[in-house]
Amino acid sequence: MKLPRDKIVDRTVSLSSDFETFVIRLQRILLLKDVVDTAKFIFLLYLLTVLGSWFNLLTLIIVGFVLLFTLPKIYNLYQKQFDSLYDNLKRRAKDLEKKIEPLLKKLPGLKK
Repeated sequence: MKLPRDKIVDRTVSLSSDFETFVIRLQRILLLKDVVDTAKFIFLLYLLTVLGSWFNLLTLIIVGFVLLFTLPKIYNLYQKQFDSLYDNLKRRAKDLEKKIEPLLKKLPGLKK
């Protein structure tokens, strides 16, 4: 089996670019360069801690595997409702972020 060299090079360049973007974003989050993203990350870690205290890892893997095959079908059946719900939640999150942003700028030592 022979792999085309140009496709391997293209894929490697793409992966390295994606990895670099990921590392830069992680650095911004961990070094508190973007307070809102850092707060979101901390909240996500807290939710994962709570979820981990409720369930065993193997249980979560099994549930994730089942959801991997059932959620696409459910989404296809109710696509319009899910899309409108997503748009509504996204709009509310942006509104909340706009309200919180001026308050975060007033905190001493935190700059965006």
